[in-house]
Amino acid sequence: MKLFIKILFLLFLSVLTANENKFAFNEMENKLNFTLGDLTFDQKDEFTQVTSKGYGTIALDGFPDLPIFTTYYQLPQEKSIDVNFTITESQIFENIEIETYKLE
Repeated sequence: MKLFIKILFLLFLSVLTANENKFAFNEMENKLNFTLGDLTFDQKDEFTQVTSKGYGTIALDGFPDLPIFTTYYQLPQEKSIDVNFTITESQIFENIEIETYKLE
């Protein structure tokens, strides 16, 4: 359970903190939007490797080897920001074993 919470936290941070067009700032609504795009599921022995073209992975020894998405949003020094995180769509992939990252 602790591992799941850590992974969920890392995924949350990765969404907030990207390459290319997965993040877009909507000036009219003053929102930063994220679109996941396509994921690739490749079978490697008994494990499934999940990738997204052009993106790296979490890369923490023993954690699931999942894609990570990051971006930076620069604010003026005197400004602050409030963050609200809304999941508008979700999908569950069942019966797959995610490969864990191994330090080389």
